[in-house]
Amino acid sequence: MPITAPRYTVNDLDAFPDDGNRYELLDGMLLVTPLAANAHQVVCLRLSAILWQAVGRTGDAHVVSPGCIRVPPSVHLEPDILVYPARF
Repeated sequence: MPITAPRYTVNDLDAFPDDGNRYELLDGMLLVTPLAANAHQVVCLRLSAILWQAVGRTGDAHVVSPGCIRVPPSVHLEPDILVYPARF
């Protein structure tokens, strides 16, 4: 008999502890990652600046770091960098 992983919702995620881990949901599947190290954060900051220079300053797009994509009931993602059209 196959083992079925539990399915989570954004409401479940909101009840999780603030314990230093990053909790995300992708179609109800729980993704857990530790907080990023300083070197990772430096790379994200530099890449965000490069992306903003390329698309953000024109007003055609927004560059956000960190980002958040939340589509209840089963999607909550926190990408390091999020680029989306200004008209969105």
